[in-house]
Amino acid sequence: MTADVVSLESLIQAFGHDRWSSAHMLALHSLKILERVTARTRSLSPQAGRGLFKRTVNQLIAGQPAMAIVLNAVGQVEHAASGVKEGWQDAAADVIAELKEQIADAPAHIGKHAARLIAPKATIMALSYSSIILRVVKELQEHGKRPSLVILESRPLLEARRLATAVARLGVSVTLFVDAAVQESITRSDLVLLGADAILRDGSVVHKVGSYPVALAAHEGKKPIYVACESLKVLRKEDERLVWNRPREAGHVWSHPPTGVQIENILFDRVPGRLISMYITEHGAARKPLTAAPPRRLEKPKGEEGGRTAARAIKKPDPSEDAASGGR
Repeated sequence: MTADVVSLESLIQAFGHDRWSSAHMLALHSLKILERVTARTRSLSPQAGRGLFKRTVNQLIAGQPAMAIVLNAVGQVEHAASGVKEGWQDAAADVIAELKEQIADAPAHIGKHAARLIAPKATIMALSYSSIILRVVKELQEHGKRPSLVILESRPLLEARRLATAVARLGVSVTLFVDAAVQESITRSDLVLLGADAILRDGSVVHKVGSYPVALAAHEGKKPIYVACESLKVLRKEDERLVWNRPREAGHVWSHPPTGVQIENILFDRVPGRLISMYITEHGAARKPLTAAPPRRLEKPKGEEGGRTAARAIKKPDPSEDAASGGR
């Protein structure tokens, strides 16, 4: 086994054990690994090259089974390569480059769409760590808005402390609560802003455990619930490789529990789509998650000269206008 192969195996193993990187970064990491593997296959026989590529695809998806963005991104590369007999590496490399650009550009667009929805001095409730939410906060500041945040700590790994630290460094007021303080947190907030690890076909959102009770409390308190994420986190079809409800390392909750105490570390919740006020992706804000730019329709107003008409493109009505004030 060559040093290069050992290095690739180490990268893939580290990827599967990564519990700290955001889903956004995990997607970019998976594409970089796949890019390197694709280059490696060029020096192998056709059969060996295809085999290495397929194994890597399966390992990356299995390594982060709850991350829809990894499943979708790696799956698109897999689909591009499988559809070509000769030069499949070139097809895979082209899709990898496109996806890397799409993923890198998405946060800025999501931030701009979210900034149009959120009031200048809104208090935003969040939980866990989300690079997208951090980008939204930065975008709000760039638009001259002064948000504040209420954040639940997100046990057992306390990822929200990372978000709280990053936001505080921007000069934003932050209050950190324990996870059980949902009611008080909602009372102090104007809206809930969730990231997402996956958006399922029925519109339900997979996110850090605790998201469901937060959404229920927000719904009861008539506070809008926005979900901000890349469109690559939206599942367009069922895929059994997405596994989000598997318990994780029990030792993260209690490393040495007494005899007779069983620990279950449930990492994710599913929030029903009926509780979501608005989905925000890089393609816009809507009541259903947009996976592509919304279509434009043609309006034909009467012309001023000789009764002629001129077609002009106009945007569809913005579905977010009533949601900005808390409506569904």
